This record gives sequence, structure tokens and C-alpha cells, in this order.
Amino acid sequence: MNWVKPNIKCPPVSEGMNYVYATYLKYMYDFFSSIEWWRLEPDHEGLIKNQADNYRQRMLLAKSGDSSLVVAYMPDNDKIQIDMGKFPAAMKVRWYRTTSGTYQNGPKLTTNRGIHTFNKPNKWQDAVLLLEKVEMRGLHSKLHISREPLNLYGSLEEMIRRLREHRPLDLNAEIWRQAHPGGTFEEWRAQAHSCLMDGLHYNPGPLNLNSEVFSREKREGFVLERVAFNTTPWIRVNGYFLLPTGVEYPVPGLVVFHAWGGPMLFGRDRIVNSGRDHPVLVEHRES
Repeated sequence: MNWVKPNIKCPPVSEGMNYVYATYLKYMYDFFSSIEWWRLEPDHEGLIKNQADNYRQRMLLAKSGDSSLVVAYMPDNDKIQIDMGKFPAAMKVRWYRTTSGTYQNGPKLTTNRGIHTFNKPNKWQDAVLLLEKVEMRGLHSKLHISREPLNLYGSLEEMIRRLREHRPLDLNAEIWRQAHPGGTFEEWRAQAHSCLMDGLHYNPGPLNLNSEVFSREKREGFVLERVAFNTTPWIRVNGYFLLPTGVEYPVPGLVVFHAWGGPMLFGRDRIVNSGRDHPVLVEHRES
């Protein structure tokens, strides 16, 4: 079907399959078949920082809701700049060549900080940039231990995984032996000691708060804002922000932690009425 020039006849499918463009369509099919494409949502306006003015060179970007998968298309651009501060963890980088259906690895790891420039491989025409969250190995996989672990970390597991992605520290002697088949125990102990000492120096690095306000609610004497912000690159905190009304600003600020008293199933809601409180919370505040 051709809506521009009806007098031009399209070749039959049997002939069209021999065209080079049919091969390119296969490469596109192979690429999208290898990823969970149904999770992707367009976000080129929010993440691309060097968008072209020429519509023929405008780049496209889509990512999953949890930002663990990103696909960007560059029609004829030398580079793409992406705000990496919007991602929860470091990302693995690969390039996909649309004219050959092959991959090329990018930098080993790209941190989730600031605006990063990705340069298209030399002599490529259009290209696809693929960013994937680095998956850490499981807690039990391929590890030979003499007993079951004492702690599975519970709700802290995701935070610990992100912290490790930021600073990968591994003291496992078995993995070290595979990487250094001729190494001695003394060599491993020296490296393990250095690794341990580095790990004990807590340094989350530069922080992008990336604060958000989800809602505002006027109440008697104050305005309640439901907010979220980063406290480290791997921890995002949800909270309430109370702004007094009927006063002259600026006013002193007070940080209130929910601590450990009261019903343990609840956090910040122990202090601030969410508007849909459980009876246990009402009783806790009144007692």
C-alpha cells in the first residue's frame, strides 16, 4: 500500500524478502525479541540532554518503569547525553548495530550520577544504545558453604544489593582462586584485607536528592506534603513534610524520626495521621 504515489507498485512479498531492508527488519525483530520490550515507556524528553533541533536527527529513548532497562535510538548522531541520576543503580552498556544485527560492548559500567555522554561506535550509521541494570549474583548461587546463612536480609536486601552495585566488594576465596589459579593464600589475604578496609570507609559519594512532591493537603494549622527523596544513591525515602500556616517565614525546622516505639508494622504513620489510619495507630498516639 502506498498513500503518496498510487501509480507506484509495491513488489510482491516473495521479491521484497530479497531486499536488504527485509534483513534489517529481521535484525530489529531479533533485538526486540531479546529484551522485555513490553515494559518500555517513552521518556526521551526527560532523559536526553542533547536533543537535536533537526527532526530527522531527533533521538528516541524508552525505559522500563523501574529504570532497569533503557533503549535509545540514534538516527544519525555522534553521541547521546543521558541524565544518569534518574537511575537507581549502575548500568551495563551495549551498542546494537542495526545494519548487521551485532552487539558491541560499551564501558564496563556506567554509574548513576550526573549527565553521561555515550559516543556512538566509529563509522556506524544509525545505532541503538542498550542500558541494563547490573544484576548481582544470588546470595546462594555457586557458593559452597558449610551451613545455611544466618540472615536473608529481609526488606533490607534490595538496599544491600544497590550498595554493593555501587562498590562491588567480594572476599570470596573460591571466586578469587578461579581468577588467580596460581595465587597463594598470602596474596589473597593481602587483597582481602585491603578490600575489607576499603569497605569499612563508608562513602556514598555525591548525592542527587531528586526530591518529589506527590501531593499537598491543607489541614488545620499546616499543609501536609507527601514527599520522596534520596538519602544515598541506593536508598530512597518516603516521608511527610509539614508546613505551618498563619506564620511568618522563615521558621525553624524539625526532623522527626519514627524511632522504634509503638506498632512496628508502621513507620512515619505513627507520627502523622495519614487520613486512613489503622485503629492501632489511633490508640498509639492517644496513649
